[in-house]
Amino acid sequence: MAMASARAFRAVAALLASVVLVACGGSSDDGDDPGRHPQQPLATSGTPTWQTVAREGQSFTLASTTLVRYGAGSSWVERTLSGTVSCSNATFGRDPAFGVGKTCQVQTGVTEPPPPTGTWTRIASEGQSFSVSGTRTVRYGIDTRWVQRSVTGGGQCTNSFFGRDPAMGYGKFCEVQEAASNQAPVAVIATPAAGTTFRAGTQVNYSGSASDVEDGTLPASRLTWWVELHHDTHSHPFVPPTAGSGGTVTIPTRGETSDNIFYRFHLRATDSAGATHEVTRDIAPQKARLTITSVPAGLSLTLDGQPVSAPVTVTGVVGIERDLGAPATQDFNGRRYQFSGWSDGGAASHTISTPVNDTTYTATYTDTGPVANTPPSVALTAPANGASGTVGVAMSLSASASDPDGSVASVEFFENGVRIGAADASAPYGVSWTPATPGNRTLTARATDNR
Repeated sequence: MAMASARAFRAVAALLASVVLVACGGSSDDGDDPGRHPQQPLATSGTPTWQTVAREGQSFTLASTTLVRYGAGSSWVERTLSGTVSCSNATFGRDPAFGVGKTCQVQTGVTEPPPPTGTWTRIASEGQSFSVSGTRTVRYGIDTRWVQRSVTGGGQCTNSFFGRDPAMGYGKFCEVQEAASNQAPVAVIATPAAGTTFRAGTQVNYSGSASDVEDGTLPASRLTWWVELHHDTHSHPFVPPTAGSGGTVTIPTRGETSDNIFYRFHLRATDSAGATHEVTRDIAPQKARLTITSVPAGLSLTLDGQPVSAPVTVTGVVGIERDLGAPATQDFNGRRYQFSGWSDGGAASHTISTPVNDTTYTATYTDTGPVANTPPSVALTAPANGASGTVGVAMSLSASASDPDGSVASVEFFENGVRIGAADASAPYGVSWTPATPGNRTLTARATDNR
């Protein structure tokens, strides 16, 4: 009885051992450890072959992260490994071929796609159908055990659709890969600092940098600067788009004379995926008031070439050049005034640089008496009185002229009261005349002054 029981026990034990051997000796598609590393994608190119790198119990070193299989015959387990590896059950998490001498092999002649990036969204449970928009990467499995493939339109969440069972004995799912979103870089302007002001003629330095979640610190080649002069409700280009980490600009001393201006510095950063971020920094002008007046008050002057009635007050940007002008003589309230000088010692027409502080510029005039316009004097200098000429041959007529209280505006010449040619506005005054018929002629010169 006892012997029979013992024989029965041995038979059961042998049967169990046989079952264990089959379970442990299956192909790499059967019953892999759920804790093993994720399976490589199914989509590959080339014809894969395997090269032995070590026998069971030996160690070997990998030059890079590589897919390695461990086993014998048709029984293998795979892992993605790197560095120095021990060809053992412990490394691969199971014995794929119990009682058989095993080897470690690396795959050659195949190019594996890069590992998935981004996040995954569950779309089906095992056995269900699913649909996707367009062509998407879909994975099948659970925990860290997955196989994946490219799917167009839809498919089945099954072993047969994905070509293997990545986690035998476990309920599996299908998930679609969501593209990783690229974050825009962050640009920062260091100089000019916030609150910076400027004067015309000074240099302004600009500099900045940018960082990116994916790219890290961006190189200067991915930074673009440009500067605009803003005036009232519009703007003017000042510095064209220029790549680099910064530069220097000089504020011009001539140009826009309005005080309603500012300069805007733009910095745009672009990451390797094309995402951009733009920041700006405005700098405001330093200002001062200019008062333009005359003695006596009320005379006519010019500011930047435009007539003004003194006194007049304007606000300008410090350092901007302005042009002051005072006519040599002018009539005002029935009196004639002669220019004497400006309060800053400048000539009748001169350029000033807008000072830091409010300043008054006075043009002083001398009263030369009541307004009276004395006619100019003129003398016909050629031909001489009583001279003769030839019909059809040109003769030169000339005259001298002057004005005691102004200037000569023009001189005209006449033959028997009929004007010859055009008036001459500059000395020496003259005109060409050709007698048409014989006989005596009376020639006349007439001067007109500026008043």
